[in-house]
Amino acid sequence: MKNTFPLKVLLPLALGVIVSIAILVFSEFGYRRLDEANRTITGALEMQTRVNDVMALVTDAETGQRGFLLTGDASYLEPYRAAVANHLPIVMLSNATYPAYDAANAAGWSRAIGTDLLRHDLGFKGVTMTDSLDGTAHARGVSSASLALKAARAGTDLILLTGSQATSGAVFDALYQAAKSGSLDRTSMLASYARIRDLKAGL
Repeated sequence: MKNTFPLKVLLPLALGVIVSIAILVFSEFGYRRLDEANRTITGALEMQTRVNDVMALVTDAETGQRGFLLTGDASYLEPYRAAVANHLPIVMLSNATYPAYDAANAAGWSRAIGTDLLRHDLGFKGVTMTDSLDGTAHARGVSSASLALKAARAGTDLILLTGSQATSGAVFDALYQAAKSGSLDRTSMLASYARIRDLKAGL
């Protein structure tokens, strides 16, 4: 007489094995999804921390810039030195004029501030940019193009415009013609291009 398992015993065992395998498969899938989500969250938190650190440096630097430019007290430059040492990638130069350092030009188109102070004295290697020129041009009764040309000649890398397309087009044409005619320094333009390219590559 053959010794065999009854079907009613064998079937539940087979089903139990299948269910166990399914549970293991789904558990592994769930673990991988959870691990992937965890890594994504960790990366996002690390990025947020880096952004917060940069924002803190920028805030301190901006505060220090105003203090120095208003008073001439070199101790106000310490936040900028810290920011530069931490490889601050970009600095926006304001449209305000700081008579203690340059009575004739706002920071965005001041060689004394954007080049002599920021690059030579503080060793900043990143990109400089203007604040939006449209509003201040209107307030000063001049064209945005004239301020853009001043900024470019002062060595500012990026020109920010927030007005109409026509105004932006006029600024582009003015800068293009100045570059073409040689009234903008070629070496300075190439240096700006290299800094902007490096900034873009690091984003």
